[in-house]
Amino acid sequence: RAHIRRKRLGKCRPVPDRSAATREPASVPAATSSPRATIDEGMDIPATPIESLSLAERAFADRLVFLDQARRSAAAFTKGSAREVWAVLRSIAVILHPLVFGDAGGSIIHAYESQSGFELKFREMKHTKQSDAYGKYRSVAYEGQQKDISAHVKGKGSKKGESLRVHFFADYWLRKIVIAHCGEYLPAYDTPTL
Repeated sequence: RAHIRRKRLGKCRPVPDRSAATREPASVPAATSSPRATIDEGMDIPATPIESLSLAERAFADRLVFLDQARRSAAAFTKGSAREVWAVLRSIAVILHPLVFGDAGGSIIHAYESQSGFELKFREMKHTKQSDAYGKYRSVAYEGQQKDISAHVKGKGSKKGESLRVHFFADYWLRKIVIAHCGEYLPAYDTPTL
C-alpha cells in the first residue's frame, strides 16, 4: 500500500511501498461474476444475422433473453444485414432496457427513437391484431403463459427479405427484455404474404 507523506507546503505525494517488490505478483481471477461477455482475441465481427444475435446474446445476457424462435428467425434471415441486426439488438439492450425498467418519465418511444435512430412500435394495426391468421404470429409461449410480442423495433431496410423486425416483450420479474423474433417482418394485414 502506498502511504502519504506530507511535504512542508501541505501537498501530498504517494510513497511507493518498498515491500511490494519482494512480493509475488497477484494472480488474476479466471472469470468474473459479471454476466457480460468480454472481448477476446479470437472474436470475429459477425458476418450473418444469426452471428450478430449470438454475439448480442453473450454480450447482453444481463439485459436480454433470446427465445429459440428468435434464433430460428435470425438464421432464416439470410438476406438481412448482420450489422443492422447487431445495431438494433445493441440499441435494445443499451437504450431501450433502461427506459423500460428505469425510473425516467416521459415517452419511451420518443426517447428510444431519438437516441437509436430506429423506429419503435408497441402495437400492431387493429386489423392485424384482431385477425386469427395474423394475430397468431404475435403470440409466443413463455414460462407457461402466452405473451404478446406486438412490440417491435423496425430496421431501416425496405426490400423484401431485408426488412428487419425485432419483436419482444418485457419480463418484469427478471428485469429483462425477451427477444421472440429477429428477422424478416411478420405477416400483417397490409402485407400480401398469406
